[in-house]
Amino acid sequence: MEFLFLLLIDILALTVFYLIFKNRIAKALDSRERVRELETEINKLLAQFNNAADRNITILEERVFKLEDLLRRADQRIKLLQQTPSIKTDVAVPEQLMTRDLAGGTYTPTAKRQEFRPASSVVVKPRQEEGRDETVVKLHREGMEIDSIAHHLGISTTEVKLILRMAEDIK
Repeated sequence: MEFLFLLLIDILALTVFYLIFKNRIAKALDSRERVRELETEINKLLAQFNNAADRNITILEERVFKLEDLLRRADQRIKLLQQTPSIKTDVAVPEQLMTRDLAGGTYTPTAKRQEFRPASSVVVKPRQEEGRDETVVKLHREGMEIDSIAHHLGISTTEVKLILRMAEDIK
């Protein structure tokens, strides 16, 4: 009888140990599972951040490319303006330049002299102490349209918009 009693106590003790260790093992496995779930969530978040960063980089690269193109075209216009004759010259103006509208005026051929005639009665030239950017902002504040400002100053509407945006950022 003592043997059965000891056997029963041993079985009961083993059952208690089994239940205790089973819970501890389950908790350990459960925490590992939680860590795995957290790792997968973190990996998903990192993937989303990488995608957003790639998208933003692509947008920035496109804008840089457009700005470089604008700068290249502006440089070409500057070279063209530097090569064009001044107000009165004895140099024959090429046919291409006679039809172009430059700095608010057009070239019209006369006998031997080429004269620059403004297309409009109002041609705004920036003062020496006042830069082009300040002139653009001033004219815009006075109510002149962006197209008119660009036409009178001989710059593109995109340049005028950029100058106005930059002036708003400065304030």
